[in-house]
Amino acid sequence: MLILASLLARLRDRRGFTLIETLVAMVTGVVVTGALFTILEVSAKQSSHLSNSAAATAAGRASMNRLVNALHSGCIEEGFTPVKKGSTSSKLVLVSGYDQKPSEETPGKKEASTEEPPSELTENDIYRDVVEYNAAEAKLIDTRYTANGTTQTGGEYAWKTPAYATYTLTNVAPAVREGKEVPVFRYYPYNHAAGTSTTAAASTLNEEKSLVSGTEELTAAKAAEVAGVAVAFRAAAPRTEYKLSENVLKGTYAEFSTLTTFAFMAPNSEASIEAKPCE
Repeated sequence: MLILASLLARLRDRRGFTLIETLVAMVTGVVVTGALFTILEVSAKQSSHLSNSAAATAAGRASMNRLVNALHSGCIEEGFTPVKKGSTSSKLVLVSGYDQKPSEETPGKKEASTEEPPSELTENDIYRDVVEYNAAEAKLIDTRYTANGTTQTGGEYAWKTPAYATYTLTNVAPAVREGKEVPVFRYYPYNHAAGTSTTAAASTLNEEKSLVSGTEELTAAKAAEVAGVAVAFRAAAPRTEYKLSENVLKGTYAEFSTLTTFAFMAPNSEASIEAKPCE
């Protein structure tokens, strides 16, 4: 009976939680809820970072592969000089036999063409690509001209007009080495004298140092000496699936760098180099 009376007394006791107990419960609920939202935000940012990194790598690699393929196709014939005058540290003027159809899948955003690209391209077609880095718009744009089948004085080709844009890679920036930006395009003529340094590694190439500010252009004489071209840039994702804040995108990029030489056979690095590009 005593036990039953005690239970009935407790059931009749309508006192609730104390103020301290209520505050502790509220604080605990807020902490748990905040922790859950933090985990959710971190997961979303990580997913966005991985997605953007993959997109940046895919777009940048496709553009770099296309540039390398065009450079590898620069030696149209023995003694030919693929790099032309007007090239700068932000603009590459290249003549090659690389015949990728503009209608095929190309990286980045396609710009509206001023001329319909040729419907049929043969292995004998020659192209003049002007690949330019636009710092203001953070774009790498390739504008292509097609040879019209005739040559000018000195064996140079004549080009059909107007040109057409083959691709535009967006969200591009120069690569960074030791805290300094590296020019997107660098040019290397052959060393014409044997190296005598006992500390520096022997090399057949010597970087052209005249293109400092980005506005200087290669003259026809200097362009004819170019035996290799280095390309370096950073590419961010062209588009994002998640965009929680701008800070999510700042560290999401892929960096690319390559050096391509024009030669049918590498010259001897120990002797004086007299060979020209594509010899």
